[in-house]
This record gives sequence, structure tokens and C-alpha cells, in this order.
Amino acid sequence: MDSNYVSPLWLKQLLQECENEFADQTWPIKLLGKEGRKAVWAVSTILGANSKGIPAQACRLLERYLAVRCQEAGPLLTNLEERERFKQMLSSQLTVIIAACVQLASKMSCAATALSPKVLQFCLLRRGILCTVKDINRTELQVFDKLGCKIPLFTSVDCAELLAVEVGLPLCILRDIGLLVNIAEYHRDLLDQIVKDTVKLPASTMFNYTSLRTLHLAAGAVAAGARHFGHATVKPVSKLAKLTRAPVVYIKCIASVLLNDILRQDSDEPVPCKKRKV
Repeated sequence: MDSNYVSPLWLKQLLQECENEFADQTWPIKLLGKEGRKAVWAVSTILGANSKGIPAQACRLLERYLAVRCQEAGPLLTNLEERERFKQMLSSQLTVIIAACVQLASKMSCAATALSPKVLQFCLLRRGILCTVKDINRTELQVFDKLGCKIPLFTSVDCAELLAVEVGLPLCILRDIGLLVNIAEYHRDLLDQIVKDTVKLPASTMFNYTSLRTLHLAAGAVAAGARHFGHATVKPVSKLAKLTRAPVVYIKCIASVLLNDILRQDSDEPVPCKKRKV
């Protein structure tokens, strides 16, 4: 399948993944699953905005936006017919919503990667996705308005690069760390599930009842990168745990899952990541 094509099935499955399970008020955001993340990566590729953690940032914006929309609509959807009407309405807007999330993520990442509405419209039209500049501007404003001050400014790649420098890894490895983070984000739903099933921490800790946080994903990727690319002598895990206020065993688990379960599986990946000869 063409990785630049967003199929209607992907959009339908993405919506189904996010329709329910927003009842938990402590963390009401459902992580996008595999098909949803594929859709966001595909739109990011179409728009030429797939660097510096932008697709992952767009996923985060989309997760939060859908959570707010579903929470707002929830009390009003009193029967199956109204729920189906809401799903169809949201599904019809979903491609432009994803594009708006990518647009916001690109603006936050770097001024050089910012997308103008006309460029975004042209890229989508080339793929047969009809929308106007007015639609794009309105949707971007709507996403921004729904998320408000909860829009993150740092991408997961930015976080990982900062952590890598803080623990003493050489600057030459930063690009490789970025690749690892990108792969981890692409398979984030799988990584999140395996880590939850593997690490058993006391119920008193926040790590036992929330999804994998971006900062900890970045720390795990840095620890994995140090080992994978031959810089294990730096011994970054304890420093990463202290910087992120997470248990050492938690960071070690994220790194191990990333290396042993994510990198070694034969599924498609957004970027190649081959081990260097040291």
C-alpha cells in the first residue's frame, strides 16, 4: 500500500479507537492505535512535514483534540442514531483535522517547517482531498481553541536530544537518537502496552495507571540509543531516571522493549535504523 495514501478504512478505525474510553477524568486521552498513527504519518508525508518529531507531535494534538470533542459530545449522544451521526460528521472532517494537527505541529517545531494554508491545500488536492483555505484555517483555529494551553511546545525528539546532551552522550549521536524516538513514536501503542505488561510498580506511583508519557519515552530512547550505538560506557540510565523522576527499572524497561520488541520486529517502520559498526 502507498504510504502516502490515507484510506477511508484507516480513518474509520482511527475514529473507533478514539470513540470510547474517555471516562477516566485523571487521564481522559486514549492513545492512538496502529492504524491511527499510520494515518497521521501518511498525512505528514503528503505535506512534507515528517522530520524533527512532527508526526508524533501531531498524534499528540489529535489525541487531545478527539478527547475534548468526545467528552463535550458525550452527554448529548443519548441514543445510537445520534452517536452514528456524530461519528459520520467527525469522520467527514478527519482528514482536514489531521492536516491541521500536522500544520500546528510543524509551526511549533520550527519556523522553517511551518506550512501555509495554501501549500497545505495544494498538497491535499494533489491527493484528491478537497478542501478550501477557509476550511483549513477554521479547522486549525478549532483545534487550537479546543486544546488551549495544553498544546506541547517541545517534540519528543527535542526532549530526547536535550536528555542525551544532559547525560553526556556525544553530539554525533543525536540524529540516531532522533531516529529511535521516531520509531518508538510510530509504534507507541505497542510500546505502551508491552511496558505496562512488563513493569509492575507500586500502585502509589503515577506510572502504574497512566499511559506512557512522552518524557519517559524520550528517556527510554536515549538509554536504548546509548546501548544500541555503542555508548553504553556513559551509563546514562541512572542519570535519566533522576532527570525524569522515574524509577530506574522503568527507564530500563522502555529501552529494552524498544530494542528487543520494536526494532527487531518485521513490521514497517517510518525510518531505517541500522546498528553502526563501533
